[in-house]
Amino acid sequence: MSRWDQWEMEAKIREVLQAVENDRGESHHFGRPLFTAYQIAIAIGKRYPGFLEETGMEIGGEGSDSSLARYIAQQLSVKIKEGAIEDMEGFLLAADHVKEIDFIDPSRAEFEANVTNDISLFRIKE
Repeated sequence: MSRWDQWEMEAKIREVLQAVENDRGESHHFGRPLFTAYQIAIAIGKRYPGFLEETGMEIGGEGSDSSLARYIAQQLSVKIKEGAIEDMEGFLLAADHVKEIDFIDPSRAEFEANVTNDISLFRIKE
């Protein structure tokens, strides 16, 4: 069994992406909000205390060797491209005029993402 299946990643990611619209109430004319892989990783860590320890991964950030955010972005990219996940879509954030983005987890720890690396964005399709 793959780590993806063992950790029930698709279900966890789907839960996070569906909750973001529910938190905002009405639908927006732009469609569902996009979440970065970092935001997904942070939300999973918040919803499932102990999950990061179970996986042996960190949320991510510059210099992180074992990044849950990177794992999520890579796996979702492959699964969407192959058609294994048909109801989610991915995008890339343009790196023009952006140096870095800071993310903050529930414990107020900061994670810096260097935008020269691809910043992947995901959402559930309309």
